[in-house]
Amino acid sequence: MAWSLPLWRIGVNRGETTGLVTAGPFRWVRNPIYSAMIATAIGLTVLAPAVDTFVGTLAMVAFIEWQVRVVEEPYLVHGHGRDYVLWSVKTGRFVPCVGFFHENPII
Repeated sequence: MAWSLPLWRIGVNRGETTGLVTAGPFRWVRNPIYSAMIATAIGLTVLAPAVDTFVGTLAMVAFIEWQVRVVEEPYLVHGHGRDYVLWSVKTGRFVPCVGFFHENPII
């Protein structure tokens, strides 16, 4: 499946429907953009260890977790149904093999 720019966005546009992308980096994680943001923030915290960078990284991770669990995943389950759930059962949320859905997800 060819990728198009609207599929590489952050957030939800409830008026738009998109295809479910499960190839490329999405083969291993459901949120590769967020994974890269978290890895970058952790790297910056290691390079410039301070209370500010640590707190900023924790706040960003907490917000991303909230965004994904409360906003994006319910939207994707509603929009893609069984296809999204079956893919999520075998694909990690931010890290490969971590954050799988259970067979009957509670979102």
